[in-house]
Amino acid sequence: MMKSLYSGVAGLKVHNQRMDVIGNNISNVNTTAFKASTVTFKDIFYQNKSEATTGNIIKGGRNANQIGYGANLGAVEQVMTQSGLTYSDIPTDCAIQGEGFFRVMDKVGNIYYTRNGSFHIDNYGNLCDPNGNIVLGVSGDPTNVDASSNRINLYVPPIEDKAASVSKTFKFDGDSYNYTISNRLVGPQGNISLTIIDLEDGETPFAVQNSSSLTVYMNLNGDYETVAQFQQAFDDALAMGDIDLGREFGIDFEFETLPWDVTPVKSEYTATGDGVNLILTAGEAGPDGDGFTITMATNANATAVDARWNDDTLTITIPASGTVTAGQIEAAIQEAAGGNKYKQLSVSGQDINAADAGAITVTQTDDGEVGVLQRPIRAQNSFTIGKELKLTFTAEQGGDKPNGYEINLKLNDKLTEPVARWSEGVLTISVPSTKDLTEADINKLLKEAAGDNQSKGLTVTIERLNATSGEWERTEGDTLTSTDLELIGENTYRTALTGGVNGFFKDFADAMDTVKLVDGRYAAEQTTKDLDQIYIDDDGVIYGVHAIHGTIAMGRIDLAVFENPMGLNQVGTSYWQPSLSSGDPEVKTPNDVGVGSIVSNALEMSNADLSQEISDMIITQRGFQANSRVITVTDTMLEELVNLKR
Repeated sequence: MMKSLYSGVAGLKVHNQRMDVIGNNISNVNTTAFKASTVTFKDIFYQNKSEATTGNIIKGGRNANQIGYGANLGAVEQVMTQSGLTYSDIPTDCAIQGEGFFRVMDKVGNIYYTRNGSFHIDNYGNLCDPNGNIVLGVSGDPTNVDASSNRINLYVPPIEDKAASVSKTFKFDGDSYNYTISNRLVGPQGNISLTIIDLEDGETPFAVQNSSSLTVYMNLNGDYETVAQFQQAFDDALAMGDIDLGREFGIDFEFETLPWDVTPVKSEYTATGDGVNLILTAGEAGPDGDGFTITMATNANATAVDARWNDDTLTITIPASGTVTAGQIEAAIQEAAGGNKYKQLSVSGQDINAADAGAITVTQTDDGEVGVLQRPIRAQNSFTIGKELKLTFTAEQGGDKPNGYEINLKLNDKLTEPVARWSEGVLTISVPSTKDLTEADINKLLKEAAGDNQSKGLTVTIERLNATSGEWERTEGDTLTSTDLELIGENTYRTALTGGVNGFFKDFADAMDTVKLVDGRYAAEQTTKDLDQIYIDDDGVIYGVHAIHGTIAMGRIDLAVFENPMGLNQVGTSYWQPSLSSGDPEVKTPNDVGVGSIVSNALEMSNADLSQEISDMIITQRGFQANSRVITVTDTMLEELVNLKR
């Protein structure tokens, strides 16, 4: 009878333990990546009242008579099935779709395994879990890097100094030209708006700064032959203004291509004489390779080729006997030039028999000039009065606008003085037949008619036909006499100015209008706080989007898999550690064979099934209740037994 009492107690204990597991499952029904557990019971040992016997031909066998002593805890198994995922607004939150565990390391080097991917980035750039332990994987660009067990630290490269600049394209004469305008200084003070305005003739170039804008007034119709000339004119205008945009402030212009050949040509020098014919070419093209003075002579006391520079003068001495090669001369010049690339002249030509060499002369055969930019072309045209007199009118300003002007010249005997008047694009010059006019008189008249309108400024030249040579000739101070003017008669001489073309830089400034220089910055250290965005792909690679660096790979989260994940030991706070049953971890990259993928902006939910847990709780309650009844019934029976003594 006492045996049933102990069986009931064993039943109570085991159902109580099962209730502990159920309670833990229900308690963690909303715990991220929690894995529920199940409980199985096992019966305990048995007492044999009689042994089993075998049967024979005359007697049957009997089964053993066994009485059990209750139930015991069989196993508490972890349910490691994949649970559902829930969306998260945090880009560093991760879930594993499939097999595998995240790995984190504490400060003393212990590694824990978890399915809870609720990660964050600390102030040092470490990728951490909620307990402050650092996630393991690869730091930096993980391309072609095997799975690793290093702490993940997200590093953002620093930004370098950068001067503000702007790059654009404009059209000139039907072709496109790319240009870049850049500040000479780094830093945000170079993020300015730049406007270039053409000056009237005779005005002094200058510049005006207003907050973050800069306006430069300069002559855009100058005959600039190179970018350097235009740059110098711009710098001169800048120097005339009260500019306060930083020490040594300046702006540089760079063109990818230009309308004419502006590629510097290397300067060449020819050494000639009896038995001497050499070509010496400057080491680099450009102004520093031009204008060298080179002398070359034999010397009876010399035993080897000698070359010496004195400023821009090169003296070459060769022995007066033996053979001297072009290579020997070049080697001596290269050594003398040292690090000056312009003075490292190359030498080509025939070998010199020094004994037969006569006087050697070195002349510059190519001065290294560069091509010129498209200059402004002034509109021009002329008409001939009679057969021997020609008046040529020229616009003072280059460009297309003067091309549309029409000039009329006629007599008016009602006038005593000449008159010139503009009517939109038509200039009418009326002259009396009785008034002699010099070239200066007419030019004065044209200037008065133009007034302040520079684009209507015209000049005139008077030419007469040379009967002997048949050429038109201009005589300084030539005068149109009344005889010349009578040739006009009742006719009106008309001509239109043609051929006017803007200069390259005039069109450039017009097309540029106002430009904004941007991206000027100082060098600075960068952290993950300076990233515009962080995201993690399904391969576990962590990317950062930076305003300057663009998209950079900063690390990779690697996963671990086990032969028997149900055998892992739970250590709390959503951590597991390996056991003899689970086997050792195998570290792999996400999406590898047998490994799940990473889902960012998501977390794995608990796989505890609330409906199943409540059902198990009811069954456990009834089992506990029944075992308690075994105890109370046994107690009643014992009470009856004790009462027999009465």
